Formats: sequence, C-alpha cells, structure tokens
Amino acid sequence: MEPVASVSLASTGGSHPPGWQLQLRVDYVVNRVMRTHRGQPDEVVRGVIEQSLRSLGVVPNDRQVAQYAAVIADMPPWPKR
Repeated sequence: MEPVASVSLASTGGSHPPGWQLQLRVDYVVNRVMRTHRGQPDEVVRGVIEQSLRSLGVVPNDRQVAQYAAVIADMPPWPKR
C-alpha cells in the first residue's frame, strides 16, 4: 500500500482577513435594500438596513448605515414596467 498524505483541516494564517464574513453580510444587505428601496425616504431606508443587518447577526454601525441610507435614498427609483 502507498502512504496516504496527511490532511489538516486547520489552515495556518487564514486565507481571508478578519471580519470578511461580516463585510459580506453588510454588502448583501445593502445591495438587497438598494434594489428594493431606492428613492425612498432616508429614515425608511435606514430602518430597513438596520433591521436586515440585525436579522443576520450583525450589529449595525450607525455612521456606516447612515451613509449607505443617504446614498440609496438619493438614487432614482427603478422605472415601473
């Protein structure tokens, strides 16, 4: 029988920087809200972002959420089909 190579499930050093999953969740929520709430009032957009982030286990950063909400609120709404 030929020798079997050892397998290690623990990676050394990691291939992703710390917090990468958190940023993926934030990006996912912001993109989803951008598709559904563009052009709506800032407070509405901010509330939806905060609620969506909390549902994914992310504690929202108020300043970052406010920036995202302001940009999404300033976007024109999608045209009606």
